[in-house]
Amino acid sequence: MKFYSIVIFFLCGFSLRAQTIDWTKVHTTTAAAIDDLYNLRYAESEAGCNEVIKQAPGDPRGYFYKAMVYYTRFSNAGDDTDYKAFLKTSQQVEQVCDRLLKNNPKDSRAMFYMGGILGYRGLLNYKAEKHLDAVSDGFIAKYDGDGMLFWVRRLGGKLEQHPTLIRTDRAGNIYVSGWYTYEINFVDHRTFCRA
Repeated sequence: MKFYSIVIFFLCGFSLRAQTIDWTKVHTTTAAAIDDLYNLRYAESEAGCNEVIKQAPGDPRGYFYKAMVYYTRFSNAGDDTDYKAFLKTSQQVEQVCDRLLKNNPKDSRAMFYMGGILGYRGLLNYKAEKHLDAVSDGFIAKYDGDGMLFWVRRLGGKLEQHPTLIRTDRAGNIYVSGWYTYEINFVDHRTFCRA
């Protein structure tokens, strides 16, 4: 019986240590990676972002700023490799944010990074002269009276989605008009078109 107690204690102790995240280190490593990016030290910034991802894989910031390395490099040099790396990394940002928002739909950090990555993806697609890709995905954000982000909803789907007009009423309801083919997906709410 003592042997089983020791094994269980060892496994519990190991899993607790594996889940401990040093958020101060995550923050300082992220800040250093951003500083490297602003000073166009791409390799150092990317390495810092990889360290943040290793330290906190369930947090979107490492993936987001790594995507920004590719975004900036592509914006300055136009290398298709950076464009493809941005798209791949931006999908990782979305996946992390989706998981966070599934657990807490009002997670402002996840909404911030989700809105940011979708916006930068549109900008990069425009810069890459992929204009249809730039406008075929979008997002809607709601802010409270103090300007604080309340939520973000992503528009996406299998084919094309083109929101053309967004309006709110006095009650705070949001109305989106536009057109789409096949289906459009508002995160968990789906509307189908069979035309």
